[in-house]
Amino acid sequence: MIISDFERNFTLKELIPKQSQLKIKKSLLNIGVESFLIEDNNGEMLTGAGRLNDYCEIELVPELEVVGILKVPHPKKELASAVAELIVDIMQTNWRYQMSSDLHIQTIQEDYDALLKKSQALEVSEKKYKQLSETLEARVKTQVNMIEVSQRQLYETEKMASIGQLAAGVAHEVNNPIGFIKSNLNTAAEYLTELYGYFQLIYELLTLANKLHELDKESIDEILDDFLELINESYEGAARVSAIVADLKKFSDIEKSEEEIADLKVNIEAVVNSFLLSEKNKDKIKMQLSPVEKTICYPNHINQMLINLLNNAVDATAEAGSINLTCGMESNEILIVVSDTGKGMGEDVLKKIFDPFFTTHDVGGGTGLGLTVCRDVVNAHSGKIQINSQPNVGTQVEIRLPVKN
Repeated sequence: MIISDFERNFTLKELIPKQSQLKIKKSLLNIGVESFLIEDNNGEMLTGAGRLNDYCEIELVPELEVVGILKVPHPKKELASAVAELIVDIMQTNWRYQMSSDLHIQTIQEDYDALLKKSQALEVSEKKYKQLSETLEARVKTQVNMIEVSQRQLYETEKMASIGQLAAGVAHEVNNPIGFIKSNLNTAAEYLTELYGYFQLIYELLTLANKLHELDKESIDEILDDFLELINESYEGAARVSAIVADLKKFSDIEKSEEEIADLKVNIEAVVNSFLLSEKNKDKIKMQLSPVEKTICYPNHINQMLINLLNNAVDATAEAGSINLTCGMESNEILIVVSDTGKGMGEDVLKKIFDPFFTTHDVGGGTGLGLTVCRDVVNAHSGKIQINSQPNVGTQVEIRLPVKN
């Protein structure tokens, strides 16, 4: 920053610039002063002409102080005095010009400094508001994403809650009659055992009475054996229905969304068993489940994720193909893999599979939220999900969930 000093003393060179020196020199020569010398207080020559032997000095005083000296021969003193007054006038004019110029420069400099400060303040303010705007935009984006995730989870939770209520109703309605059917079959089996004993006794009595030929023992044995086999098969069927009811009960509290310690191997078995109720899935879905560590998680959200993955696999293998589900431990992670040999997907579809409401189904065939919810569930458990697929080869979904305990 330039600061003008109005107290400073101007030099002789500043007060008599080159152009003025030429005018002074010309004036002195015109009036017959052929020898002269103008120098400052330090003896430094400014301009001059000829040689001076015997000379006098005329002080040049533009204001209160002597700034320079005009040296001329004694005979020319009176003539040179008039020129000295002209020189002083020139010096005063240039002094005022220099003062005005310095004042102008200082004013401009001050205005420039003030504008510079304002500009810098505006830059700081603009940077601050830009940062605030970016922060606000990021927070809004985060909130929007959270809302979208919550909406998707709410949608899926409500859908699964409906399934859970249906499962609870079916389990309740089926469980009661199954209970007395099993009890009755068990009692019938006991009665049949007693009947075997009675018939055996009858055979022995008829043998003693020589009337065994009147009884068709083979026919009676066949009836009793067939009857026992029917009872055993019926009991096995009732046991199977009981197992189905137990699996359905696990979905009756699907709206529950609290963290708890769970064995995900049990969850996987329950979900797969629910799919195996369908005739078309019995020979299609296979499991290879290894023991896994218990972990703190949202079990019903995990069930929801598995159902979505199996639904996709079932759809992909509707025409042909098989489904395989495995689980096990890898380092400190639970590894779940759902793979199928169905129709698969191309790169263009893979890029969009996690986009909300993206679906390859016809209108009304799907919500487009299945894999989006799967990703949200995995992220909520600090896990990772990876999907590999090739058209006409199949799809593999790999999920890794860190163990928390």
